[in-house]
Amino acid sequence: IHRNTANLAVPLTLQLTTDSEPGSPDLLLDDHATIPVGMRSVVVPIGVIDNFANDGDRTVTIRGTANAFNVATATIEIIDDEMIGIVVDQSDGVTEVTETQGDDQISIRLGSQPSGDVAVDVNFDNDQLVVSATRLMFTPESWNVAQTLDVHGLADWLVEGDVTSTIQLNIDTATSDPDFTSASDTTVDVMIHDYQIESFRVADDESKVYLIEEGAGVAFDAFATTDGIDVRTNQLSQTVTIDPLLHTTGPVLVDLSDGDDRAVLRGDRFTLIRGGAGHDQLVIDLEGSTVDLVALLDGRVSGFEEVTLPISRETEVMIDGQSLSLIVGSDGTIVIRLSKNQSLNFSGDAVSESPVMVGVEFAQVIRSGQSALHVISESPWQNELMPGDINRSGDVTPADIIAVINKATFGTGPLSPPTSLDEFENAFYDASGDGLLTPLDILTVINILSDLAFVPPEDVPQGEMIAGTVGPLGPHIDGRSNETMFVSAHRYMGQSQLPATEVVPVGWPAAIDRVMDQWSDESSGVEPATATVGTLGTLSDAFLVLSDTLAENIS
Repeated sequence: IHRNTANLAVPLTLQLTTDSEPGSPDLLLDDHATIPVGMRSVVVPIGVIDNFANDGDRTVTIRGTANAFNVATATIEIIDDEMIGIVVDQSDGVTEVTETQGDDQISIRLGSQPSGDVAVDVNFDNDQLVVSATRLMFTPESWNVAQTLDVHGLADWLVEGDVTSTIQLNIDTATSDPDFTSASDTTVDVMIHDYQIESFRVADDESKVYLIEEGAGVAFDAFATTDGIDVRTNQLSQTVTIDPLLHTTGPVLVDLSDGDDRAVLRGDRFTLIRGGAGHDQLVIDLEGSTVDLVALLDGRVSGFEEVTLPISRETEVMIDGQSLSLIVGSDGTIVIRLSKNQSLNFSGDAVSESPVMVGVEFAQVIRSGQSALHVISESPWQNELMPGDINRSGDVTPADIIAVINKATFGTGPLSPPTSLDEFENAFYDASGDGLLTPLDILTVINILSDLAFVPPEDVPQGEMIAGTVGPLGPHIDGRSNETMFVSAHRYMGQSQLPATEVVPVGWPAAIDRVMDQWSDESSGVEPATATVGTLGTLSDAFLVLSDTLAENIS
């Protein structure tokens, strides 16, 4: 402020006013100023009041008045920095997420102070994103307090690479301050990095059934237990685990589509599971000592090429031809893996075909109709369809005893798993399933024959080996007489060295008892699973007594 008088001997005080609305000042300005003695001018500071209102750019006039001086004026142009609209702050300047993994955040506030409430609607593609809120409310008091939105990517089973989605922020003009009805919509771009789930689990609680990504351990989708789930994966390989689902009442459908997939059943509460194309494995991990595939699958499982059970669990697997035809893969075959403490119980018409190699693993082939079961077992030398059928004739006969005896003359002990079909001798010698060739295998077949021997002919189903018997036992074997069969046994074992009085015409049960007693006496302290060649030698005469007894009965 400058004074144009020559008299500087006295100070000059003047009043300062503006033309702003009363009660709504625009400037921070003292109401007076004084030019000191000896000075012609003084600097007066001016500040702008930030009123947070969107009241536009404007000009304010300052008036200076003093006695004996003319009124002086100056103009100040004020630039409004408020806006009617939505302000978005993004962390790192961008918003990006990965499907099922991690969140990003965006902060939302208003650009100016409203005179009433303002509602902001949050819209997004719910097939791609999960956002923590769909509506934000701001008041005249909280308009500049940022509200945070958490943004999370969703797994969508699409192999699509990284994609960009958007979040739309719109002011609800029907319920908001009229001054904000002209505000423009705001768009936030979200980069979604593609992520393919390799393993997931279906689990539930009392209210929801969840899809849980095993790697991250988080639920990436949830449904009401009454609605159930319907999941179709993609062409990549996935593993799905079905929990017991104690609370889910709606349908549970899982289609693994293409790829080499794996389904683990820990419960039987499911509606339909399809393996689809590729080599698919079904793992049955249920509690209990018996797995009834007939009841468990019941037309609800299809398109799998392999069935496996946990190797540590002692289990009997029950299946029939009809169930087999429902679950086989596209090539009409399915592989089942069995450990030593697991057994197969196959009902219905089936035949044992020549084994095959599944990759580098030896597999027995059980065929029923057009479907084939490939059994990869830790006891590959045991006939999984009929353990006592050593020579794969389709029945358990005395010829099976001879086959084991003939093999045992060349040595006993561990039976190495075949690594090629050339190592298979067209006979399953391990009747006991312990992985060893010992006299126990001979006794196992004898016991099976003993059970069959006491079935009256009229009680034996059609096709069982009872017709053509001679005496208490003596079915024909491949068209040969029983006497010929026992002569064959002597040819391999040598003539009995026992006194003639030891060969007595006793019945079949007594002969078995005699061999069993001899086994007990001769192998005292020797476990059957560790029987040696020497143990077999001490028993050879006992087995010859058995064969001589049978020959005597027949003659």
